[in-house]
Amino acid sequence: MNTTQIPAPLIIRPNYEQVCKVKKLFIYPIKAVKGVEVNELEITKYASKLNRSWALLNESNNWIGIKHEPRLALTRTSIVGDELWVDAPDMPTLKLRYIDKLNNNHNILSFRMYGQQIKGLVCSDECNKWFQTFLGKPGVRLLQHHESFDFRDTNSDKRRNDDKEFPIIYQNKSGLHLINESSISHLNSRFSEGADHVCHENFRPNVLVDYPQAWAEDTWKWMRINGVNFMRLLACDRCPSTTVNQKTAVKNMETLVALKKFRPPEGITKKKGLGPMWLDSEDVSQNESLTRKHFVKVCKVKKLFIYPIKGVKGVEVNQLEITKYGVKYGSFRDRSWILLNAKNDYINMNTDPKLVLTRTRIMGQELWVDGPDMPTLKLRYIDEINDSHNIITIE
Repeated sequence: MNTTQIPAPLIIRPNYEQVCKVKKLFIYPIKAVKGVEVNELEITKYASKLNRSWALLNESNNWIGIKHEPRLALTRTSIVGDELWVDAPDMPTLKLRYIDKLNNNHNILSFRMYGQQIKGLVCSDECNKWFQTFLGKPGVRLLQHHESFDFRDTNSDKRRNDDKEFPIIYQNKSGLHLINESSISHLNSRFSEGADHVCHENFRPNVLVDYPQAWAEDTWKWMRINGVNFMRLLACDRCPSTTVNQKTAVKNMETLVALKKFRPPEGITKKKGLGPMWLDSEDVSQNESLTRKHFVKVCKVKKLFIYPIKGVKGVEVNQLEITKYGVKYGSFRDRSWILLNAKNDYINMNTDPKLVLTRTRIMGQELWVDGPDMPTLKLRYIDEINDSHNIITIE
C-alpha cells in the first residue's frame, strides 16, 4: 500500500516490465467523504484532478477526517454532469459545483493541515448546514480549494529533498495512493475469527491493482500507467481511518492489530520479556509486546519529564513509573487533565500559545500551577467518583 506521485517531467525510467493491470480508479473530491469510481483519471501537476479539492472543518478550524467522524463512511458521492452529488441516510441530495471565479463576497479561511498552512473557500450555507445536520455538529463548514491558492508540499516526513516538486491540496501526504487487491485479501486472511473483513474502500485508494503476489507493490519504485510515469514516494502510514467499517461506520481495530502481528514496522520484532518499546500511540495494540533485539548502549538519559495537564508546562522529575497507559510519577499520570473550551474542543499550546507561560510543580500530593499575575492553583487527583461529579464525553 503505497502513496505515489507524478515525477518531475524530465525524469523517466525506461525498461518497464508489465506486471499487472489497473483494476479500478477512484477520486475523492471531498476529503473524508466517500469516493467515486471513475473510468479514467486526469493527471495534473497536483496529481488527479478534483481529488481532495474540498475539506470539512469543525468549529475550531481543525480539518475533519473519517477517523474523527466515522459517520462519513455512510455517505455516497456521484458525479452528474458538472455537479458533485453527495447522499447520506435520511438526508436530501447535496449538489455542489466547483467555484472557478472568486469575488469579494467569498469567505476565505486559512487553516493548518499536517503542519502546513493552506487556504479554503467557505462553501454556501446550504452545504454547511447539510454536513452540520448529518454529523450533528454545529459549526462544521465545507471548504473548497481554488487553483489561485497556495498548495501544500508532499509530506514524506522529510525523507526526500524534493517534496516541494510534488504539490498537493488536501491529501494527507501525497497526490495518489495505490493498493494491491491481493494484499487486502491476504490481510483479511490474518484477521481473528469472526472479525469483519476490510475492502479497498477502507484504504481509499486512487489506483487499485490486482497483482497475484501480496505486498509486491512494496518493492515497486517506478510504474507506468497508460504512458504516464509515476514514482513511489513512501509507504502509507498505519492510519486509524482504515478501521472504520464502510457499511456500519463502526470502528474495529482488527486491521491495525493484524498488520502489527505479521507486518510490523521495519526493524521491530515480537519477543517477550525485554520491556517496553516506544511507538506512536496509535501504533500500540493491547496485550502485545513489541521490542527490538540486540540493544546497543548509545547514550544516557539526561532528564525526565511528566506533563500532568495537556497543553500546560511539564515538570522535571527524577524517575518515571512505566504503566500500560504511559508514564506516571507518584499519583500523577501523564496528561491526566485536559482543558476544554466552551465548545468542548480540547485546548493545547497550538490553540492557546499563552499556556507556554505556565509553570507546574508537584508538591506532595498536590499539583501546583502558576501563571503570570495569577494566584497559585493547587490540584489533587480525584480517586473516588460520586454523584456530585460532572462527567462529560469529548471526541
